[in-house]
Amino acid sequence: MNLFDENVRPHHYGIFVANHDITVRWYLDNLEFTLVSSVDHDGVKISFLEAGQFILEIVENTKDASWRHDPGKHSQAHLAFLTKSIDAKADEARARGLQFFIEPTTNPAINARYFHVLDPDGHIIEFF
Repeated sequence: MNLFDENVRPHHYGIFVANHDITVRWYLDNLEFTLVSSVDHDGVKISFLEAGQFILEIVENTKDASWRHDPGKHSQAHLAFLTKSIDAKADEARARGLQFFIEPTTNPAINARYFHVLDPDGHIIEFF
């Protein structure tokens, strides 16, 4: 039996953030996500944002220290989005004033061209 059979598919990816409202606004304004839903309950703010078929969960927990944004403790390598035009997307990111972590570059070892930007909490977002 395969745990990941035809009835299982990715649903969302969640990140912990220092300031829910600033981070949600950043994704809406800069990456053009749309807000699907939000809840603010008992010291926890959660929003689900959508871009195409990708859902991102933004979580700020001010009540339980074990669930707070803590770079290095609760982190990920990066969020990655596939695009057909790296340079055009990089130009658009620059025009929006986004902070680049890696400028557009080509890596022949993996046959890929990509760039990385940072969100307000330092999460790396890759376009490749």
